[in-house]
Amino acid sequence: MIIWAINVGEPLPVDAGTWRPWRVGVTTRILAERGHQVTWWSSTMNHHSKENRFEESCELPLFPNDHSDAKLILLHGRHYKRNLSLQRICNHRQIANEFHRLAEQMQKPDVIFCALPTLELAREAVRYGKRHSVPVVVDIRDQWPDFMVELCPAPLRPLAKLGLGFMYKDLKEACRGAVGITGNAPALVRWGVSHSGRETHDNDQYFAHGYPEISYDESLMTQAKTFWQDLGVGSDNHLPVICFIGSVRYTVMDFETVISAFKPISSKAQLVIAGSGDDLPKFQSQAKGIENIVYSGWVDGPAVKTLMQLSDMGLAPYRNSDNFRDSMPNKLVEYLSEGLPLISSLEGFSRQLMQEHNCASFYSEGSPTSLTTAMTNLIDDDQTRELMGDRAYRLYKDSYSAYELYGHLSDYLEAIAHKGV
Repeated sequence: MIIWAINVGEPLPVDAGTWRPWRVGVTTRILAERGHQVTWWSSTMNHHSKENRFEESCELPLFPNDHSDAKLILLHGRHYKRNLSLQRICNHRQIANEFHRLAEQMQKPDVIFCALPTLELAREAVRYGKRHSVPVVVDIRDQWPDFMVELCPAPLRPLAKLGLGFMYKDLKEACRGAVGITGNAPALVRWGVSHSGRETHDNDQYFAHGYPEISYDESLMTQAKTFWQDLGVGSDNHLPVICFIGSVRYTVMDFETVISAFKPISSKAQLVIAGSGDDLPKFQSQAKGIENIVYSGWVDGPAVKTLMQLSDMGLAPYRNSDNFRDSMPNKLVEYLSEGLPLISSLEGFSRQLMQEHNCASFYSEGSPTSLTTAMTNLIDDDQTRELMGDRAYRLYKDSYSAYELYGHLSDYLEAIAHKGV
């Protein structure tokens, strides 16, 4: 079969450092290993580093060290510096236009698997599917543009929704044109179906986010350990390590609460902020003078794995937007994969799951006192921390092992291709 996957937000094999495959990365690998002709459509713009990979659209081998004919097509759009910006909206429109142009030059696929966002690429994918009688599955990653509306003060949200009407139009067209809607949580699937103008059917399915267990070369792991040692991480064996791995963005994470909550207990633990982001300078300014906070900047796969092995807890200070409350974000699964007890502010789907498995300490978003208590409970109780870590790893093995999960997703895409439109 010929299978296209469209996603612009994941790390790519061509990126600097050691590649950590996510949802599409693992799924395309599985499909290629099954003998399918796989094409992954992505962007020349690296969303995480805010750097251009290339200055024009291009085609590359997806897995250059293999003998498969899997391809990576990078769509070029303008550079943007901030996630919420007019430049990013322009970028999304430009890469959608590039997809429209280049897709017509290729042999048509048997199925298209397209992430939403971006809204524009999902819209163009279903338009292509209609023109060429190709089934398109839309995979809901984030509730755009609802997420943007929720960032506005409540009285202004009706106006914001009206102003973003062009995005809602794309959302409805994408969901209505899809033969199936998937997502990483049941509520995301329901949300997508709610914009489709139809009832839920068998093609609408939930596939959780998985995380692959990756073994890196010993030399890379040694380098990573040296990197963290040089930063002083884990150098004091009496101080538990709390890690945050990801982008520092105040629109997504409640870092003000983290700073206020960690200050009174900073002599009892080490907080490692592993990542970059629009708001990292703001965080560093607000946390100035607080001891035992370590900043590493962006780190690659071996460094991420090593940090989690050095850590005692994983911090997930999400804001409780519907987008995250209804899902099980990647970050939580990443922490589970190394048996880290979680410290989480999220309510909803993920809290219910982690309460059932008793592998997290919870606090209330916006409440430094409750976060201080949640961290202290784990810092002061080695036995509880160890038991929670064991349960976290069991939950990962039972429910979030990437190759098993995305094997089922691959089965689903093959079945959709056989059914047709």
